[in-house]
Amino acid sequence: MKRFIPFFVFLYGITISKSQINLVPNPSFEIKTLCNVGLPFYPPWDSPSDGSPDVFDTCYSGVPNNTYGFQYPRTGYVYVGASLFGSRSDDREYLQVQLTSALIAGHKYHTSFYTSPSKRGNYNISSEQIAINNIGMFFNNTHVYNPNTLRLNYIPQINETTIISDTANWTLVSGNYIAQGGEKYITIGNFNTHTDTIGVLYHNNYSAAYYFIDDVTVRDCTNDGVEEMGKGNINIIPNPATKEIMLTSNQKLKTILIYNVLGSVVYQQLTTNNQQLSIDISTWNAGVYFVEVETEKGVVRKKVVKQ
Repeated sequence: MKRFIPFFVFLYGITISKSQINLVPNPSFEIKTLCNVGLPFYPPWDSPSDGSPDVFDTCYSGVPNNTYGFQYPRTGYVYVGASLFGSRSDDREYLQVQLTSALIAGHKYHTSFYTSPSKRGNYNISSEQIAINNIGMFFNNTHVYNPNTLRLNYIPQINETTIISDTANWTLVSGNYIAQGGEKYITIGNFNTHTDTIGVLYHNNYSAAYYFIDDVTVRDCTNDGVEEMGKGNINIIPNPATKEIMLTSNQKLKTILIYNVLGSVVYQQLTTNNQQLSIDISTWNAGVYFVEVETEKGVVRKKVVKQ
């Protein structure tokens, strides 16, 4: 467990660089009004569906040993737990929070949280833990609230496709997301259907995949380690395009990365010394893409539309 960092040090860190600001309020669930376990979440977190995730605090007997397993907080004194999968139904629980500011269109955000599967799937000590894949984060412009359903039918922009089964340590789930603009809320959980979720360690009786979660981060990393060039130094023609785009510059093109709106790289060219480059986009899905080009003078980012 890490030692407590004074609040004034935290404020000082914020003033150093805007790119280091975490947009997630109460990211490790430390702010609390009561010392207890269970709902309501420590503010401003809430539950958007019929499920009821739990809060575990070291001032309560639920940490490190609780009915679901044994785990210390990754940082601080608190973590939360949620059932992300049931062996016989679409049992789901989710965590939701409003970001401190809306995301900016075209900006790249680094997102992450830590998770650890419990050793027991439910309160029944004899039940078996299930480890699953498809634990993700969904960005949305509006507050999600559907108390009459278990599984939320959304496609998460950040999704861990490998099975997370390490019960002793905290596992990092992370990814980059290119904002469409205006996203204000994040929701963490398993959004996949029962058949699309891969689970291991099934038990003959009813079991569930129960995961602890701590340290959630969303931060703007658009300008991390790069110098933005003037937009006029890179031209993309045609734009919009259907089959091919041409990148031209008065400087030599060095590294070229193109992302889709989910932050996934769809094209990369790491070694070129030409001042122009033709890229075939005929097989890409229609939509908005973000082009990141490094030249001798720095990096520029532009948007291109595939029709």
